[in-house]
Amino acid sequence: MSPVPASMTASEANDRPPSGAMDPVRVFREFAVDVAGIREEVQLYRYVARNVVARLGYIDCVVYRLDRDRGELVQMAAIGEKTLDDEDGAIINRLTIPVGDGITGTVATTGQSIRIDELADDPRYIQDLMQARSELCVPILVGERIVGVIDSEHHEPGFFSPKCQELFESIAALTAAQLRHIWALDELTHARSELEDALEISRNAEQMQASFLANASHELRTPLNAIIGFSGLLTREGYIAEDTGRALEQAETIKTAGDRLARIINDILDLSKIAGGKLPSALESFDAIWEAENAMAPFQHMASESGVTLALDDDGADELLAVGDIRHVHRILGMLLENAIRYSPEGGTVHVRISADDDDVAIGIEDSGIGLDDEALDRIFEPFHREEDATEISTEGTGLGLTLARELADLNFARISVQSAPGVGSRFALHLQKADEG
Repeated sequence: MSPVPASMTASEANDRPPSGAMDPVRVFREFAVDVAGIREEVQLYRYVARNVVARLGYIDCVVYRLDRDRGELVQMAAIGEKTLDDEDGAIINRLTIPVGDGITGTVATTGQSIRIDELADDPRYIQDLMQARSELCVPILVGERIVGVIDSEHHEPGFFSPKCQELFESIAALTAAQLRHIWALDELTHARSELEDALEISRNAEQMQASFLANASHELRTPLNAIIGFSGLLTREGYIAEDTGRALEQAETIKTAGDRLARIINDILDLSKIAGGKLPSALESFDAIWEAENAMAPFQHMASESGVTLALDDDGADELLAVGDIRHVHRILGMLLENAIRYSPEGGTVHVRISADDDDVAIGIEDSGIGLDDEALDRIFEPFHREEDATEISTEGTGLGLTLARELADLNFARISVQSAPGVGSRFALHLQKADEG
């Protein structure tokens, strides 16, 4: 500070602006103009420290932000000994102060300004870099909520006057006003982003729905055409008597087409129920080995007719307890077994392997069929998706099996993994939560 004239009291001397200070009215006018263009918190804190407090002639200032979740004050911007580079504004030895600790922590608790003339007499003082003698600390208040603190120290005792306090409180008020504006803009930006995401999800859902309906129409039309076409022939007068064997074959074709049509419709209805949260799931503990054997039993005939062997490998375990809805588990395994048998070559073997680790019980179904490449694996759970190489084989299925299996797994807090390679075969595994043996 400059020398005090003999005619000036100590109080009047403290009310003088610091040496080299700019006119406060000019600084505040520029602050009011510039602050409207500040859109980031850190940028605002640095502006307050460097373009307001520093230009007012104060040699030290630290602006803190209150982290409520952690209960700490975090140094965000500074001038003086806390800054390494005037241009960069990086803070040396960035501190975090618990709310309630020290002078700044006290201000962050009470929301009241503190002005201290002699820090040596105040046990709350926490020395940072400079050995200060006086300190001024004011809260940044958004409404009644404390969001930060502006702190300034000086090496002279009694440096800060009531006028200095009024000045810093005005700076804090303008800072709080802009913080409120920044947060409002952030919320608006976030809301706009969420709206755009929701619109994108809606557009994707509409596209998926349109694609699903188009594919469903195609899949339904195929068996319908068979039913309509052959039933039309059978109703022609004398057609059955003309060739009874041929008529019986066509009647069998109608039955097969009807069965497939019913399966497609049932799968679509189940997917619709799952999407609407209307398919109940009753989770219970069960022995995965026992239920895997039960799930395999209905497919032994299909495997035999296809020249495929079904083999169970449980690693010799007595039982492996898992959690799920047994009805859903059987249905998932049934769909995976049906696919494995259908894609396995005559003379091949479908292995059902059951294993467990610390987290889950896995029921794996391995085939030695055509296999899939990485690109195909990304699409196999899409409704009605079929690979070109598998089209002829998979025409018997509904095209919804894997889609429904995945949705049922999600409903049971389970998941389906898949490993495959062209010409080697595929391994699908249902991973169920492990039951608490206690």
